[in-house]
Amino acid sequence: HFFVGSGLSPGVQCTAKTVSSQIDGGDGAPSAVIYNSFGAGGGGASWGYAGLVVKDGPSMDDVSIGDSVKLHVGLRAQSATWTLSPCVVKVEGFAEAVEVPQNYSFQVRGSPECPPSFCLMPKPIGEGLPARVSAPGCGFANATDGVVSQSCPDFGATAELEFDVTDLVAKGFTEFKVWASPTELIRGSFWQIPRLTVTSWGFTFTPK
Repeated sequence: HFFVGSGLSPGVQCTAKTVSSQIDGGDGAPSAVIYNSFGAGGGGASWGYAGLVVKDGPSMDDVSIGDSVKLHVGLRAQSATWTLSPCVVKVEGFAEAVEVPQNYSFQVRGSPECPPSFCLMPKPIGEGLPARVSAPGCGFANATDGVVSQSCPDFGATAELEFDVTDLVAKGFTEFKVWASPTELIRGSFWQIPRLTVTSWGFTFTPK
């Protein structure tokens, strides 16, 4: 989870937690959520983001020649009476210079200090978005090549999305970042996608 607020006393918060791949956080682990938002008013502006890093993916040495690797992610989309941005779920290869801690917390207020790069929100991108969108003071996370996308579930619906990550695995990635980007802005500059609860995830492939 990542949050940035501006105004008289700007603050930055980031938390990272280990979650279970079982529905609704089985085995005592918290469930994972995905969201992305930006809003502004008289008191300042705020950015909010949550994503999922899926570890322990297969390497190409584990996969039968000619077979593909699919990442399946189950999601339940929030239903709301207020305006929400339509969105796409994106999967990209994840590689950080430092290991993401199993449980991590970062919080500063009234300071320009930025959290580690794994906390930063990705830049919303898509055909329906302008080239420049409002960015937090610490900037956006660096983009990676080979992002694969699927439309978010309808508001209030549950769906299992399938992502072909074969090309990413071939590039050496065994960890993947799952996040969501709005495809339209609200009132020309703001965005808030439905809160997506991750109900399950896993890989399918034919082993050697």
